Parts: sequence; C-alpha cells; structure tokens
Amino acid sequence: WFIWMMDWHQAWWVIFPMILTVVAHRFARPLTMKRWLYYPFGFLFAIPAYVANYQALDGIDVGWPFLLGGYLLLEFVLWETNWQFNSRVLNDRQLKKEAAIDSLTGLLNFGQFDKDLQAAFERYQDHNELYSLYTFDVDHFKAINDEFGHLSGNEVLKAVAKHLQQLSGTWEYRAKVYRTGGEEFSILLFDVVESYQRATEISQQLRHELNGLEFRFDDQCLHLTISLGQDRATADDKN
Repeated sequence: WFIWMMDWHQAWWVIFPMILTVVAHRFARPLTMKRWLYYPFGFLFAIPAYVANYQALDGIDVGWPFLLGGYLLLEFVLWETNWQFNSRVLNDRQLKKEAAIDSLTGLLNFGQFDKDLQAAFERYQDHNELYSLYTFDVDHFKAINDEFGHLSGNEVLKAVAKHLQQLSGTWEYRAKVYRTGGEEFSILLFDVVESYQRATEISQQLRHELNGLEFRFDDQCLHLTISLGQDRATADDKN
C-alpha cells in the first residue's frame, strides 16, 4: 500500500508501521489496558499513513482535520469496546477465583476440592495418572474455640493453612491444598509414583510439622495435634 501510494524512494516509510506492529504485538496487554499508552501509540501508528497520503496528494486539502477527528473517534470507540470486554473478563475471572477460595485461610474450598478430586479420578481411569489424597483435622478444635474464643481459633486455622502451603511446595509432586471443613484440611498430590514408603514419609512430615506449631493464648501455651488419613485410588474403585 505504501509503495502504491508513494514513489519507490519514499516507501521507506513502511518501516515505521512494521516496527510499531511488532511493538503492538509484543506489548498488547499494557497498551490495551492503559489509556495513556493506548491513545499516543494509536496516533503514532497512524502518522505514517497520513504522511503517505499527504505526499501522494501533493498537499491537496481533502479535509485533514475531519479525517484526524474521525480517526480519534475510531480510537475512542475501539478503546471503550476493548476496555469493557477486558473488564468483564477480569471480573468473571475474579468471581470464579473468589468462588473457589476459602476467605479465612486463602486455601481452595470444598467446592473446588470436589471438582479437582473428580477430575483426578477421571484422569486416573483414562490415563492411569495416579494421585494421592491426605485428609486431616485439628484435634479438639472445639475446645480451642470454647476456651480461647473464635478469633483465636481462626488464628490457628490460618497458621495451619500457611504452613501447609509452604510444606506442599517442598514435595516432588504437584500439590493442591484445601480447607474442606471447619478444622478439616485436605491435600491432593497429582501424578504420583506408587510408594508406600514415600506416602508414609509425607504423612509423618505433615504430622511432625503441624504438631510443632505453638500458640500462646491468655498466657497459655498450646501445641496442636492432628488426626490424619492417606489413601490413593485403585483400579477397582467405581467413584
């Protein structure tokens, strides 16, 4: 188009839109999310085309202010349309995230656990991807709430959740951590290798690390204990 509009010796103008096209492709996200970047970049992108037209027409006035105004209006419409679309996508993504997160601990909630467990079982049936499930609850948690108050109980739950997230990141398997009930937590390990010894090691590590947590309420020192179970899917499981 530039070569057709201009003489061959002027066609070097094509270099600018080519460079700006690469920039637009590389930095599309910030350019389309920040108004103060979008408008100057769009105007800069259009300049070579206007220069090419102006030179090709030898300066003939074809209503340049009207054309520039129309271009700015087009930029505005494109920006608003794109902004509304992106805002809706981000809002939907945030709502889905909030629906899957336990608000107190920041862990995944029971609804997400149910979906992930079903998906893991289906992958096991279809592709033999073995997974492992650990579930435990904090012993005598009701007594903690009754004696020290629910705010203290919440601090215990948040500390356990934080410790679980840190601990699960040290294992060789991909893991997801959930709060599946009041004081009940679950961990899914994906694509594991069948090993009774390794399963036992992880169980003992969980018990040891969480039993090592110490809390002090009303000048009383509290140490947690947990009741833990672990299992994996087997070939004859139906659900």
